[in-house]
Amino acid sequence: MKIRWFLFMAILLGGVTFSGQAQSFGYAKIRLGVNGGIFRISVDKYPDFYGSRVGYPFGGSVSYAISPSFHITLQAKQYQKAATKYDNSERKNLNRVWRERWIGLGIQQYSISFNEKMRSYLGFGLAFFFIEEKKEGNFLSRLGYGNGKIQPTGFYLSVGFERFLLERVTLGLEIELSSAGVGKGGGLEAQSIGGIYAGIGLNWLIF
Repeated sequence: MKIRWFLFMAILLGGVTFSGQAQSFGYAKIRLGVNGGIFRISVDKYPDFYGSRVGYPFGGSVSYAISPSFHITLQAKQYQKAATKYDNSERKNLNRVWRERWIGLGIQQYSISFNEKMRSYLGFGLAFFFIEEKKEGNFLSRLGYGNGKIQPTGFYLSVGFERFLLERVTLGLEIELSSAGVGKGGGLEAQSIGGIYAGIGLNWLIF
């Protein structure tokens, strides 16, 4: 249900994004960004091992504009979760650390600007995940990955808005859905080590 709702909103906002060219918004070939926010991982039974699905990742991005509307974007984020929980099979408390990094390579298309200071965008592309459990983490081993490391590949879809703060600095708000299958579950969301990310960031229009 969450995925269907997100896709509906992405299509709705995407209608605005694809409605025209970004002619009056600041146009720069190279952009650098930093961001942080809240992330909810989707994979089934994760809370049984880590207590909560929610964490607070941070990341960065670089993009190259092939036109005022289309940007090739490379972005990276890291989500880390530490927990101490009682394990019934081991009959003791286990200290677990889950570290999830993902890299997104894709396209962002920007809309026409609103009053020359604000515009929306739609992003989509491939997502490459790098997952590692440390200390006494055993969630991945329960899924059949005994070495505690996996590197699945999936996709991401994002929508967002940007507003100028300074001549070459923008403030951005973004919602991103990412997905990459792992393990067994009842559906796309239950099998995915991706999830839903909502964040805020700063972008520098270099040149």
